[in-house]
Amino acid sequence: MGTHRTNLDRLLVTLRQHRLVCRDPDGRYLPGTGLLGLANGLAPDLRSAAAPVLAGLAAATGSSAFLAIADGDDAVIVSVASPRESPCYVAYRVGLRHPLMRGASGIAILAGRPALPDERPEVAAAREAGYALTLSEPEAGVVEVAAPVRIGERLVDASVGVVTLPGRDTAALARHVMAAAQAIADVLC
Repeated sequence: MGTHRTNLDRLLVTLRQHRLVCRDPDGRYLPGTGLLGLANGLAPDLRSAAAPVLAGLAAATGSSAFLAIADGDDAVIVSVASPRESPCYVAYRVGLRHPLMRGASGIAILAGRPALPDERPEVAAAREAGYALTLSEPEAGVVEVAAPVRIGERLVDASVGVVTLPGRDTAALARHVMAAAQAIADVLC
């Protein structure tokens, strides 16, 4: 690029502070969630690929469906689809942020990453099962079921899931969520 490394490092620090770039576990710089606000209606590939899948997931489960991505140590909801036929449902708002270690959406993102020696047992269980299930995490009184979005071995750092009230058939929800995660991955391949 013809620019001194020190200048590039300063630029990258500033871009990270504004969440315009982030670093993956390998140290590479990737586009950050701050770009969502700048896009103002222009959807990145992941959100575009997820939109029809989320609508189908919401319709199939009668629950709000969401796409979450990792942003540092947080999970951020970047897209939501609500069920059209349900008279009552729980919904997340786009931009909802919570720690990766809380809630099925964050745990599923962590389950899509390589195993760590000090990770929560729920992360290892989600990695083995293919999905994460939480009650009252990240929000009290709701059930969240989420699966990591994986494209082969490529780290996507995203999850797809549903949020609903307790009493639902979580095994059926998990099957729908895992199928949605695969459908998004298939579109992105």
